[in-house]
Amino acid sequence: TATGLYQFIKRTWSTMVSKYGSKYPILHNGPNDPDANAIAGALFIKENSDQLSSAGIQVNATTIYAAHFLGPAGAKKLLKADPDASAASLLPDAASANKTIFFEKSTGSPKTVQQVVDFLFEKVGKYQSAYSERLGEDATKVASTQPPKEVPNVASKETEKKPEPKEKTTKVA
Repeated sequence: TATGLYQFIKRTWSTMVSKYGSKYPILHNGPNDPDANAIAGALFIKENSDQLSSAGIQVNATTIYAAHFLGPAGAKKLLKADPDASAASLLPDAASANKTIFFEKSTGSPKTVQQVVDFLFEKVGKYQSAYSERLGEDATKVASTQPPKEVPNVASKETEKKPEPKEKTTKVA
């Protein structure tokens, strides 16, 4: 079972403590410590980003989430696969543990790679562009909002913009 803000499973948490516990002793407090979990989460994102980038996969919110959720090897496999392939056949262990992500709820049919990537995009990726817009041009340069080229159509997802709040006016008598 995953624990804490970044939802670490025991094995991954233990690995992070082994790698970084001497530099960041707070990690020994465990995944339920919010500061420890945030530090481990940032380190894990950095590791996963490096692995995705080394594999030629664009690093963005969707691909980082895929690496966190599936592990870097699973993410690379998913993100480089044919978009029309069965994601459950590609990643049977992940599919078995996460049926709602890999199988259609109404029919039980396996989802395609594209459908799983679209799910991941809807979960986190669509928010990246909204935050980038609010943070300005510098954030856009750092965090690309484009999904991986290997999985088309994700880029067509657009973040719904909320209407700008109207300025309040006060009548003076």
